[in-house]
Amino acid sequence: MNVCLMPNFNRPEYLKLCTDLILKSQGARDNLYLFALDYGFDSKLLEVINKFPLASKIIKTPNKISGNMKQSFNVLNGLLEAYKLSDNLIYIIEDDIFIGRDFFKFHEAVQSNKLFCSIATKNHNSNFTMLNDLNAYYYGYSMDYQSLGVCMNKNSIDLIRPHINDDYFSNPQDYVSKNFNSFLGSSYCEQDGLIRRIREESNLEVAFPHIPRAYHAGFYGYHRYSNLPKTKTYEEKVSMLKRICFSKEEMKKVCLNDLYYFNSEPIDLDTDFTEMKLIQTKIGIGLKPGLNTKNNMHIPQKKFRRGALTARGLVYN
Repeated sequence: MNVCLMPNFNRPEYLKLCTDLILKSQGARDNLYLFALDYGFDSKLLEVINKFPLASKIIKTPNKISGNMKQSFNVLNGLLEAYKLSDNLIYIIEDDIFIGRDFFKFHEAVQSNKLFCSIATKNHNSNFTMLNDLNAYYYGYSMDYQSLGVCMNKNSIDLIRPHINDDYFSNPQDYVSKNFNSFLGSSYCEQDGLIRRIREESNLEVAFPHIPRAYHAGFYGYHRYSNLPKTKTYEEKVSMLKRICFSKEEMKKVCLNDLYYFNSEPIDLDTDFTEMKLIQTKIGIGLKPGLNTKNNMHIPQKKFRRGALTARGLVYN
């Protein structure tokens, strides 16, 4: 059985909508759902999980790591547990990742020995020419990775497992500097940055769909501030998210800047393909948030400049 790792902390309202969408997705019943609850989690999460009708397991992360590495500790230790439980594939769906109808089927269709992982959201790191084709996917640039709607096989997890250790968590900057020869240096060393470096060294591909099968709906939370409407109860928060997260217009209102909106732009989740095919397109100038791709001329990959680091990835200039 494949395992879907679902890290959570204090947003049961997001988990409610996330799990509702999972139940609508093809192949959802074929997975075991592993809910990794970070230390100090909101107890309302348990109520949401207990109402989730598919096969599931809860793990509670101990109070071992604090500060900026707390979330990474929860995700990476959840990944180790998912590895033990999975026969083949491991998905990572955080509570603010909203998935499309063929999310799981897309990942299954593009998996191969060439892949480090497949990612169902749009590429937040590099700009490729996109086709309006639900059957098409492409391989990203060598540094493209984001933990947004990810799927890996166990061979890829084998590359990550040795780095999930006390040395990394106690001094992540020092650890990544000593263990990786990356232009990132000692910066950007939380779990996304660690996995990015591992992927870079593996020389394996990362597959993205030309038309995304998921998006990052989290306009507030860890790494993200917003023009958050005042709400009090769990029910009010769920109602607020339903109003905002599926509307481009409403999402623009609550995102504090264009980059936040670029990363959280709602998409059509009613997706379905007939047969996935690899169609590689050109990489070009990194988008400035809010610009239309048709207004950007594409240039060869060798002309890329190093980009600006964001919470979720690199934005190339």
